[in-house]
Amino acid sequence: MGKLKLIDLFDIETGKDLIYSSLEEGEYNVVGQSATNNSVVGTTQALEDYKLYKANSCITLAHIGNFYATVQSKDFYLGTRVKALIPKFQMSKLMLLLYASYINLNSYRFSYGRVGGSRVEDLEIPDLLESLCFLSVSNKSGAEQSRAEQSRAEQSRAEQSRAEQSRAEQSNTLWGLLCYCGIPSKGGYFND
Repeated sequence: MGKLKLIDLFDIETGKDLIYSSLEEGEYNVVGQSATNNSVVGTTQALEDYKLYKANSCITLAHIGNFYATVQSKDFYLGTRVKALIPKFQMSKLMLLLYASYINLNSYRFSYGRVGGSRVEDLEIPDLLESLCFLSVSNKSGAEQSRAEQSRAEQSRAEQSRAEQSRAEQSNTLWGLLCYCGIPSKGGYFND
């Protein structure tokens, strides 16, 4: 299955320093370095000199202490050193959620004191379109083979075992998310 670097899919911006205790509670969420509450650490009034991000427009990524990607359902400000992954092309909320789940599958690479920092740009995740084609083909009956299955046949036995395990985890995550969003019953993968 093909892989893409985050920098190929997203423009990456980093939040400025915010002192959360000095913020005046308000209508806008503040996204921080938390792995709970969808990474929302508080709320605030409109802030001058800070960029307000629109809901469902990008992926937020906590990468210091926690490595956790989310999609925000309300307009928000980035907290201290939180990253915003802004798509380089139009993406639906579902696509953003799927990419966030792929990013979260890599959290083990950034645990135990290994901060994401500049390494985030080079993080490789599966190509979403190939993943959807793989799921579509693997869920049909018949002798059809996907590109992923053909490339698997060319891999060495050791690489094949690792690839199958990784693919199973990704397919389960992707298929579960698709089912949760009701996509199979809507008849298309990219419907909101």
